[in-house]
Amino acid sequence: MGFHSSTGHGALTHGPDPESLKLALRGCLERAFADPDQIPHYFTDDYIKTTDGTTCDRKEFEQHVRHLASMAQSIQFEVLDALQQGERIADRHFVHVTYKDGRRAAIGVYFFGTVHNGRWRRVHEITRIASGDHSLTGAALAG
Repeated sequence: MGFHSSTGHGALTHGPDPESLKLALRGCLERAFADPDQIPHYFTDDYIKTTDGTTCDRKEFEQHVRHLASMAQSIQFEVLDALQQGERIADRHFVHVTYKDGRRAAIGVYFFGTVHNGRWRRVHEITRIASGDHSLTGAALAG
């Protein structure tokens, strides 16, 4: 994911300010969900994600992204806050999903992750449905 300041290596880089980090995070998530073939660019081979107590590896995450992308008309990410200390990143973001059948949901996500060589290696998320269709679960939707 290239979360190195200014001229780092990896898929993305960002400047030293929080706004640059927020833009880099949003861009990474939107690109991965828009084109799941980009996932290896942003996530390590040994990537592990735990969302609301459910853990998956990179292969399972990629399957999840492909499934969600096939059902969604649009998926947008809104990063509200972001902090980075070394390889650790925390953010608070919303995932706005509009499904092809017209259902909508906004999922609030508290996100804690570790990057390695500029790509996501570990992610822990806590989610909640902030608005929209409450039959959709945060774990099923979160990025």
